[in-house]
Amino acid sequence: MKKIFLMLLLLGSALCAEAQGLKGLLNAAKDVADEVTDGKASEFLDKVTGAATEHLIVGTWNYAQPAMTFEGGDLLSNVAGEALAAKLSTKLQSAYNFVGIKEGACSFTFNEDNTFSAVMGSRTLSGTYAYDTTTFAITLNFDSKLLKLGTMTGYAYITATGLDLVFDCTRLVKMLTTLGAKVSALSSVTSLMQGYDKANIGFSFTKNK
Repeated sequence: MKKIFLMLLLLGSALCAEAQGLKGLLNAAKDVADEVTDGKASEFLDKVTGAATEHLIVGTWNYAQPAMTFEGGDLLSNVAGEALAAKLSTKLQSAYNFVGIKEGACSFTFNEDNTFSAVMGSRTLSGTYAYDTTTFAITLNFDSKLLKLGTMTGYAYITATGLDLVFDCTRLVKMLTTLGAKVSALSSVTSLMQGYDKANIGFSFTKNK
């Protein structure tokens, strides 16, 4: 048993560097370890990964490309899933362009005091955020009263290449529309997402060096 928990501790340390970047391998390791720890392995590893993400998210992140996640994680591993992801990414970027979400014009900065600022084209937004280390959920509370963006809850994952910030499709579409994206550009996105109840879309960032 001691060997098992030593293995989990070493894996947890590796996660502090990669966090969600090795998600598939992590899930496989958790399944095996859970069989001999009565489910305690998943609880331990999720806590370590969540704590690592809370620390690593601090800093400035530059927009790179659209991001998406699907419940289960297996959809994007097959040919049909890859085709859907590619098509959805193209549609999303077209919609993002209307509000200035593109490389060189969009960034998020998360501070240790739980404040954040975001640049989206010509707009600068700010507010506070809260991160749940057990669920990877992040809640953004926007200060802007003119745009009335209010509060948005999504998920933040540190990946092998940077940070993925994703939200429920309906909520993100509402935000983009508020910022000025054309409804016609977003209708194709919502139609593609139909049938995927637990799918999230958003943004992939790379960290500013």
